[in-house]
Amino acid sequence: MCCTPTASSLGGSDPPFAEIELNDTSGAQSVAAPLPQAQTIPTRAYDPLRARFRDMRMIADYAPYAYQNDGWLFYEQAKFMADVTDDYPHRTAFSAFYPYYQRMGYEQLRTYFTWRTLLRSGNYPFAGASYLFLYIYELLSCVGVNGPEDGLEKLTALWPHYREAVPSLDQHLPVWIKDFHICYELPHTFAAFVAERGLQRFYTEGTAAVRKDTAQDWVRRSGYDIKKSKFYIGNEALANKCITFVFDALRLWCVSRNVVLDDLLFYDVRRGEFWKPFAQALYHPAPNEPDRRVEMPGHEVYIRHANRWTLEKAQPFTGTRELVGHILRKTESCLRKHLKHKHKLTADPRTLVYSERKLKAAGLTLAAMDAEIENAVAAFQREQNRVEVTVDTGSLVKIREEAQDTQEKLTVEEIIPTAVIESKDAPPAPSSAPFMDRSPELPPSAVLQVRPLPLLSSGWGAFADALTDMEREALTILLRGEDDLKSLADTQGIMLEVLAEGINEKAADFIGDNVLDTDGGFVLYNEYKEMIGDAVI
Repeated sequence: MCCTPTASSLGGSDPPFAEIELNDTSGAQSVAAPLPQAQTIPTRAYDPLRARFRDMRMIADYAPYAYQNDGWLFYEQAKFMADVTDDYPHRTAFSAFYPYYQRMGYEQLRTYFTWRTLLRSGNYPFAGASYLFLYIYELLSCVGVNGPEDGLEKLTALWPHYREAVPSLDQHLPVWIKDFHICYELPHTFAAFVAERGLQRFYTEGTAAVRKDTAQDWVRRSGYDIKKSKFYIGNEALANKCITFVFDALRLWCVSRNVVLDDLLFYDVRRGEFWKPFAQALYHPAPNEPDRRVEMPGHEVYIRHANRWTLEKAQPFTGTRELVGHILRKTESCLRKHLKHKHKLTADPRTLVYSERKLKAAGLTLAAMDAEIENAVAAFQREQNRVEVTVDTGSLVKIREEAQDTQEKLTVEEIIPTAVIESKDAPPAPSSAPFMDRSPELPPSAVLQVRPLPLLSSGWGAFADALTDMEREALTILLRGEDDLKSLADTQGIMLEVLAEGINEKAADFIGDNVLDTDGGFVLYNEYKEMIGDAVI
């Protein structure tokens, strides 16, 4: 090879470039190298599963851009792959923060669907956290299950098998199980499910359907301090039982009007808060979901309208102490009236600020609630005064023997003539004749007369024995239809009210009720006149 300079390189007028000539100086004749032969690419055997994966990936290209997001794409691909099974002999690792099919390679997809096939057959091997959450996302969308109930059952079954390997399940599954009950129609309530599965520790909000409050709970929430009441002091047990009875009656009264008593007393509702189910999961709602309204524990109300959810969270009711206090005051007022307490108590509705508005919002009125309280206290009093009689059938033989023994003791074995009784010196003549077997030789006057037993075996008899002479005289005056007790009280130097109160106190001790109406001018109750006449006169 040589290089020959041109004229331009020597300073001539030709364009400035150099020509290079290539000469073979070896003297050998050059031979062109042979071209490599073309190789045929072997045709890959048809793989139907690979073709299914390819068609699945192409779903991302079909939807308009506005609908393309991870949740939508996962849901559409999950439905497409819902019935796929596999028996891939290898296992390929996979890790992703939000796992879904579009991010997985061929070997990872085959590993996943092989593992899912084992899960659906009742086996629970562990393949990795990302595979597990991918399967959970399918269950949240109810893909590959026989309805929501089956999906919830499979979701709950995963928990004990994988919670040690994946501790974050304790963080996510309680939230998603609650959301599952909100989004889907199930044959049970969320509270019942939590109680049945023993999951109460995972929920800070109570899941009980009905509160069980004691009288002291109501007293503690009340703006009226009933503990300082002169009536309450000394009657605590009776008043507390009545308070519990009244609130139980009000709870049933509210239920009959489609109102929850706890909502009425404790909570106001705040509207307008957007809510998205299954937070921190890949989830896309199925199109055209029906509207739905769900009440959950913690006084939360979830509403789905046009595939959008809103949450109504209850806020504390400002007038709780006011309304609970009015109920307690009205209860005590009615109880005083039934027990004929000398001091009356008024529950004035004009002092209420918030309660009328709250009751009106629930479709109720304060007058209707007061009437229900009055009915409840009256029912409580009837229950308290109800006398229960029980017979021990096992003691009937003993009762019969005692009755026979009593009958024998009442039988007089001797007939004592009147003449003999008048003679103090002569002893009575013995006789074997029975008491009622009158001998023809003796006159009727010779039979000993036996007086009936006094009325001391009943409460009325004990009441009569406890009366003083002045109290007995006062009752006799009232039985005759006279009402001038003041003269009797003045004569004895005692106030009329004190006299009447003493009679009522003894009646309450022995028969469980008052006999004198001190509010109506000191008159006897009609239902007790006959018993008082038998006991006193």
